[in-house]
Amino acid sequence: MRPLRSVFGRTVIAFLIMSSATVYGQYYAVNRFSAGLRPLGVATLQVSFPSGSRYVAAANSGDNTVSLFRLTFDQNHGFLLLPPSDPSMPASPIPASYQVPMPYGVVPCGAGFLVTSSAGDSVTWLKLTVYLYTAVGAELRTIRVGPLPYSAACYTEVNSSGSAGLKAAVSTFGDNALSVVDLNSGTVTSRVPNVPGSRALRGIAVDGNQVAWVAGTDGNVVTLVNLAAAKVLASLPVLRPIAVHNYGNAVSVASGNTSTVTLFDYRNLQVVSTFGVAANPQDVDLPFSTSGNSVFQAVSDNSGRIVGSTLIADLPGALGVSVISTQSTPAAVATSRDTNAIYAITRVQLPQPFGISNGASFAASAGVAPGSLASTFADTRLGQAQPAATLPLPTNLAGVSLRVGGTISYTADSGFVYSPSGSVLAPLLYVDPRQINFQVPHGIIGDNVPIQLQRADGSSLLATVRILDSVPGIFTVLPSGSGPGAVLNQNYSLNLPTNPASRGSVIQIFATGAGATNPTVAAGAAANSNPLALTIAQPTVSIGGKTAQVQFSGLAPGFAGLWQINAVVPADVTLGNAVSLSMTVGGQTSNIVTIAVQ
Repeated sequence: MRPLRSVFGRTVIAFLIMSSATVYGQYYAVNRFSAGLRPLGVATLQVSFPSGSRYVAAANSGDNTVSLFRLTFDQNHGFLLLPPSDPSMPASPIPASYQVPMPYGVVPCGAGFLVTSSAGDSVTWLKLTVYLYTAVGAELRTIRVGPLPYSAACYTEVNSSGSAGLKAAVSTFGDNALSVVDLNSGTVTSRVPNVPGSRALRGIAVDGNQVAWVAGTDGNVVTLVNLAAAKVLASLPVLRPIAVHNYGNAVSVASGNTSTVTLFDYRNLQVVSTFGVAANPQDVDLPFSTSGNSVFQAVSDNSGRIVGSTLIADLPGALGVSVISTQSTPAAVATSRDTNAIYAITRVQLPQPFGISNGASFAASAGVAPGSLASTFADTRLGQAQPAATLPLPTNLAGVSLRVGGTISYTADSGFVYSPSGSVLAPLLYVDPRQINFQVPHGIIGDNVPIQLQRADGSSLLATVRILDSVPGIFTVLPSGSGPGAVLNQNYSLNLPTNPASRGSVIQIFATGAGATNPTVAAGAAANSNPLALTIAQPTVSIGGKTAQVQFSGLAPGFAGLWQINAVVPADVTLGNAVSLSMTVGGQTSNIVTIAVQ
């Protein structure tokens, strides 16, 4: 295999998804960028939609600075952090660092960021000047808000005349109050007492009714405050609330003690759902899609790890996290106090130079099953076809082989690297210059199982395949996966429109993808007739929309990987030359073929 290479120093760590047989994972690029000393809070911002530039700001508590970066996506390397000035724009350079006393939390705020500062009892608005969808300048505005402000959130207030103004809700931990700030005028317009203070990096969210949800981290309560009336509305008991977010009609609240996120409908305070996150979370960012489903999770825990729904990255002293809002590429940024750095984390997609399909239906999206017959279409570097001539099937034909399983790693120097440790060579039925027919080995299950193609000239290709317990596919008379099925009538003649089956007769359906059998038949070996290898999962057969009685389901004796189902044609099925036939097993449905019934 020719590895992908990169000049960027990074590591990739996969969050491993456990399966019944083998562990496989997805892969993430983690790009490290220097920040100030001991960065804490971090936030991302897109200055205009849908194509505006993205920026990242981080609060460096150790040297009283805020770092500003421009975020860019590289197809080969994932998200990268660059100096904030866009060299293509005719403007003065934008500073990459700003002086802010003891910065703590950072949140997006209009076309900029709001930074809380406990030492100065203030918040600082880092306001970007935007031109043609990118920042061309920046300025600071500092506003005193009250003692020990740690958490803040920005929102747009629309008054009775219809005019809008940018405001911020700021929790002052020192006096357990909430300050409402007009950012344009730089003044505190109201103060709400008796609001347990928040020490969370993202401890305030403002819902659609302009009610602030304040995570009282030490008070074990979330307080709801009507911002327009400057009045406390309600209190929700939550053990150590450490993060709140607003999503459409819902607000999520993360608990550091229970390691859960609870989603509330803010209109009636009803619980929509509760789900778990990493143990002992320190910061949580969980953007949701418009349908209310989590797109990507980023959670820092007290072991210095960044955990997502498919991600774990070990970062020393990890604390602040912020998801980069994108539907297509799950990504996040995170701060590390111990390394004085910010990390951009991006899912890395393994190139797929070839695909694997069910050997009967030729469907690729559903995956394949252990013991099933499968096909791949790839350049094998052969000059002519080479069928297998013996049983058990060979694992090498004319220098071509397929290895299933093993592990894939991703390093800065070598890109994707395959290790065959734990892999199994697949039995081969047939190879030609563009196609390989093989049997999937037993004992391997997973969503992203590595598969390596060794070609006749010694080169190799690497891809992944989804292997499920059962993936049924019915063979057809023509090798297309549709049309007349490979079905024998009760008298063992081929079912065709000119040779139909009768109602009430028994037909033999030939398929693949049943999964496990009892007894187990070794991959590549022919099934015995005594004892018969019966499928553990029993199929449901549908003929013309009617459920057919199944009399036998097992491997066809004398063949490798060929599944035979004997079924009774329903007595009330509609007659015709193209009656539909399909089957379901293990929650998976086969392709639809046809039979003739008279």
